[in-house]
Amino acid sequence: MIEQQEQKKEVIINIENKEYTKEDLTQQQFYFVQQIRSCQIKAADLRLQLNQLMMAEKGFTEELRKTINESSVDNNPMLDEALKDE
Repeated sequence: MIEQQEQKKEVIINIENKEYTKEDLTQQQFYFVQQIRSCQIKAADLRLQLNQLMMAEKGFTEELRKTINESSVDNNPMLDEALKDE
């Protein structure tokens, strides 16, 4: 795992428990570090989005179950409002 930390404006890069500065790496190696960090940030964002979607799916599934258990779909004001917009 690659971690970066700022220390007195010098970037310390930790690769496999060994610390490097930007100057210790070649231009290509530092480019790889930047790409890896970008991937880590995007993956974290995607995990957040997935969690949001899973919660939304769970909520919609629960609402569907409620409406199925009710005598009529028309009794759900949230659903009625959503269907007006379509």
